[in-house]
Order: sequence, then structure tokens, then C-alpha cells
Amino acid sequence: MPPSRKTRARTGCMTCRMRKVKCDESKPFCDNCRRVNKACVYQQPQYINYPEKRQPENRGDETNWRALNDPGSVVNPTTEDRGSNISSTPQAPGPLTEGDIGYPDFSWGEWGDPFPSAAFGQDIQDLLLQTSPGQRSLPSDIFPDPSSTYSFFLSTVNPPFITPWDLMNWNIAKDYLCHLATTTPAISAAIQAVETLYQSLLDDGDISPGLSRYFAAKTLYISLQSDFTCDLELVLITGFLLACFEVVVQQETVPSLLKQEGMLIKRLEECAEPQTWSPLARRIISWLYLFHTKAMHLGGLGILSPKVINLLRKSHHISSLTCLRVGHAAANEAVNDAIQQSLFHFYFELQDISLQVSCLNRHHRSRGTLKDETDVDTISKTLEKQLQCLWEGRPLFIDAVENEGISAAPQEPTRLSELNLVACLCRICYHAEIIYHARAYGRAQPLSPSIVNARAAIRQGIEQVSCMQTLHPAFIWPLFLYAVETMDDDDLEWVLATLQGISDPWWNSQMITDLASGVGREQLRKSERVDSRYLCLERFGTVPPYM
Repeated sequence: MPPSRKTRARTGCMTCRMRKVKCDESKPFCDNCRRVNKACVYQQPQYINYPEKRQPENRGDETNWRALNDPGSVVNPTTEDRGSNISSTPQAPGPLTEGDIGYPDFSWGEWGDPFPSAAFGQDIQDLLLQTSPGQRSLPSDIFPDPSSTYSFFLSTVNPPFITPWDLMNWNIAKDYLCHLATTTPAISAAIQAVETLYQSLLDDGDISPGLSRYFAAKTLYISLQSDFTCDLELVLITGFLLACFEVVVQQETVPSLLKQEGMLIKRLEECAEPQTWSPLARRIISWLYLFHTKAMHLGGLGILSPKVINLLRKSHHISSLTCLRVGHAAANEAVNDAIQQSLFHFYFELQDISLQVSCLNRHHRSRGTLKDETDVDTISKTLEKQLQCLWEGRPLFIDAVENEGISAAPQEPTRLSELNLVACLCRICYHAEIIYHARAYGRAQPLSPSIVNARAAIRQGIEQVSCMQTLHPAFIWPLFLYAVETMDDDDLEWVLATLQGISDPWWNSQMITDLASGVGREQLRKSERVDSRYLCLERFGTVPPYM
């Protein structure tokens, strides 16, 4: 008889099992959780009370004899017999499976679905909302603080990946979102969760208060989805605010818009054509696409499921939020708004190409056969052409800033200074995407002319900006790509020193700097490219942060 197959033990901590890394099972904290500063939680042992064995009575023997001799007969046990088989304590659920903990089922495609079925999501919803036949009662402690003025949110909160590219419209949107919060508890709770998290990261780095508010806001968000008297745009706004929280804490939460089914999907399917969305909703959809693109970099899962992407249907006409502006706009403000709009449209199209480049990555598609490589070659050439055409049609303001210098004196220094920064970022990010495309495609060598020229343009642009002001965290992505495509010690030291000068917990700057250092030094040691995602998992025990 062949030996029985040895099964894999599933006794590691829940955190390591969710992250799919090997756990050393040290208690109370395993080495992985201690190293990456995550909560280490072990699954409680399951106790099942088995009934005591009894001597069969004559009546039971007779019943069993009848059942064996007459298979068609139905035996109804007495109440006493049924009671003997009921455990005195509720039985714990079965062992946690990969489908239950938010990892992708590849039958859904490359993104996956963090929830295994609609029934599972409904069970969670019923549990959270305590559904009753008459009405749903929500716990009183999950509702937001009615006395909040959202002062920190209005004055300081600038989510990564939206600002500085769309700072003008974000400031307009913040005022309107706070106005909506006065009548919609879910939006109010989401805003308070965001400002609690962002302020905590600046103060002491403790995200626990923010997480507590986040899960309370998510409960209200689930309730809002089922309220058909509520406008769907309010649901979209609440989901976006939760996404502003999720792109900062990242691996501590499962993105709210990563579901493939549920009440939100049903309501989106009933929605009409994309032009029915208001200007604010259109802008929010474009911001969600930016979040998704950044979360897809380096083999990431993203924050939007394929079905949500199809249903939201991004619009190429992204209208400005000037309709929400209070008061009249001066002529120079109108000019600045037009310039900002053109720069944002250029950057948005650039990120759309970047998202397609991410799908060339070996973590997102098969690259093992000749047909796979032929398809990748075709797609890669198309994307390369799209990048070239986008650059040829770039806004004229980008060239004007480069020709006249970023310190050109404008009529309104503060506003045009921001526009100059965005113009420089657009130019530098374009060259960064050339490197990202070459790296994802895997054909071009680090010393190829296209990569060498792109790296030179990135360094020149960053040195021009850094000599005048502290670098904005938005430069992290170009700097990271510069670091992972360098084959020179001096270049690596320069880019690491530049990254260390950027300190912003909202952008996970320290983690990205450590990852760039690890990948760059490992590549210099091996004299070949190193996969950033694999190295991050091996060295830091987690996936790369969004960037």
C-alpha cells in the first residue's frame, strides 16, 4: 500500500496565512509579524463536544434492525434521541480557506474576487446590519461624531496619487463632500475615518483609531448600498472616501470596490449611460482609476474589480468642478483652470497606458509559451506607439515651463508655481513610463539607449526641481524606476539619497525607499534584473506598496 500523502499544516498565524508567507509559529508573535510590525493572531482551537456513548436499549436495537432490513422505511428518532446529539456549545466554523481571506480566485481573471460568493457577502451584511423583518437597526456606536467640523480634512488631507495633479478640483470637492456629510451619515463617517488616519500617521503612526472608524464607516456604507431611496452617487462618494483610506493602509484592509458581486454591482448594472453621472461623480471615477493604476504597479491586485471597471465606464470627457465653485472666477483663475485641466488630462491618459503596461507583467498574464510572447510583442508595440503619440500631443505648457525654467515669474506665484510643478511632473512621469514599459516588456536591457535617455531626463528634471524646493512625494515613482534600472553605484547612491529626502507616511515613502535600495543593490550584486515583487515578499514579508 503506498504511503499516505503528507498534507500541509495549517497551524501558522492568521496574518501569515492571509499574506501567503511561511510562518515559524512562534508565540505570542511570529518573526514575520514582528519584522513587518503587523498584528499576530492565531486561530482559536476548535472544540467539538461529542456525545457520550450509551448502551443501546432494546427499543433502539429493534429500530436499527428494522432500518437494516427495510431500507425504504423512515425512522424518526424521539426527542430524547435528538437531544443527545446536540453539542452544549456552538461548533466553530471550519478552517479558513484561501477564498475566505481575500486572495484571488483566478477563475475571476487576473484581479480575482475577495469574496467567494454572494451568499457569503449577504451573511456578513446581515451580521453587520442586524437585519430584522421590520427594519434594520444599526448599533449606535458606529455613527459619526455629529460635532465634527472636518477641519483637518478640509485644511490638510490630500490623498496620494490625486494631488498635486488635480489639487484645484480636489479642494473644490472637499468643500462639497463636507456639505454632503451633514445629511449623509455614511459620508460623514468615512470623512472622519480618513482624517483620523491621516492625522494619526503624522502624529504617532498608530492607525488603530483610524481602523476603528473605518470599519464603522464601512458598516454604514453597506447599509447605504441597500437603501434604494438613496442616490447612487452618494454610494459612489462613500466608496471613494473609503478608497482614500485604503490606498494609505493598503494591506490592512480589503478594498471596498474589489467585489465582483453584491448590492453595489446590482445598482451599477441598473444605472443608465455614463453621461448620467454628475461632474463630481465623473471626477471621482477618474480618481478611482488613478488609485487602481497605482495599486496595479509591480504586479499588484488593484482596488477595482473587472466588473466595477466595466460598470463605471471611465469617461474621456472629465469635466471640471467649477460648477461647485462659490463666487465668480477672475480671468486669471479661468486661465489657470484651463491649464490645470489640460495637464490632468495628459497625466490621466499617461496612467491609462501605465495600467495597460502593468498587465504585461508576468504577475498578471502568462508568458510561458510562444503564443504568449507573440501576443505580448504585439501589445507592447501598440503601447509604445500610444506613448509616443501622447507625448507628441502634450500640452504646450509643458514645453513652455521647460524652455523658460520652472522659476519663471508669473502674475500669481502660488498658483502658477503649482502648475509649474505639475508640468515638470508630467514630463518626468512620461520618461518614467518608458522605463516601466521596457521593464515590464522584459526585452530592453538596462543600458539600452531608450532607458539611458529616459533616466538622464528624469535626473535632470528632478535636480532642477530639488534645487528650488523640497521634492513632492509624487516624484517617488520616477525615482524608484530610476533606482531599479541603474547599473552604477554612484547613480544608485544619488537616487537613494534623494528618496531619503522625501518623508511622507501617506505615500509609504520609507517602505518604497527600502525596497528601491534592496532591488538596486541586489541587481548590482547579480548584474541582472531582479523582480521587485519577489524580492519584497522575500525580504520584507509583504507585497510592494502602491506607488
